[in-house]
Amino acid sequence: MQQPIVFVVTLMLILSFNGAANAGSCETDVLSDTVTFELEDDTLMTLGRPDWPTSSLVGSLPQCAHGDIVAAQELPGQIMIIIESIDEDEALGYLEKVKLAFSEEPVELREATFVYYSAQNSSGLFLTFSHQEARLSIGVSEGAR
Repeated sequence: MQQPIVFVVTLMLILSFNGAANAGSCETDVLSDTVTFELEDDTLMTLGRPDWPTSSLVGSLPQCAHGDIVAAQELPGQIMIIIESIDEDEALGYLEKVKLAFSEEPVELREATFVYYSAQNSSGLFLTFSHQEARLSIGVSEGAR
């Protein structure tokens, strides 16, 4: 429980330096580890939500059945998902499913304890995937790299 709170607070600080936290209102729900910002254009950005995103950007991204979602961020044109307690074999199995949907202009790097993959899909969505020490980070955004 403490680790997601630290993550959310860290993201709040980062966003405040970028001006997003000062752009509108902010609601914090400590019991569910979420922070919701209302941005200048009236869009909502929620950090810390432990659910699979609902944005149209995840339409071609297969849902991960392993691990625990500790944070999901949805902004106009981009999403970020952080999953913990997912071992390397589970992450690599999921990556193979992701590669079916995101296969254009791939870049892949594998080290002893680190996996990175990025690619685009036929709709022009750009994906980043990284796994290290039982933590998986997935990002999807509109537009090219």
